[in-house]
Amino acid sequence: MLRCESFSGKRGDRLIFSEVSFSVEPGELLCITGPNGVGKSTLLQAIAGFSDIATTGQVFDVGGSLAGLSLEERFPRLS
Repeated sequence: MLRCESFSGKRGDRLIFSEVSFSVEPGELLCITGPNGVGKSTLLQAIAGFSDIATTGQVFDVGGSLAGLSLEERFPRLS
């Protein structure tokens, strides 16, 4: 399970994504579409923790909030 609630991100003064909310249950697929340069990859990098541009909102998995967790803590099976 992955859930984003009112997730927003800025780089400097530029708003990259705003108020993104969705939930993906086990076995479901999510597709993020849009033209080049609108922030799709940046959103996914912020959710994964590779980019520290998130300004508001929360990302949750089965264990709870991912806020403040290192990559190793977010993805223990990859360590």
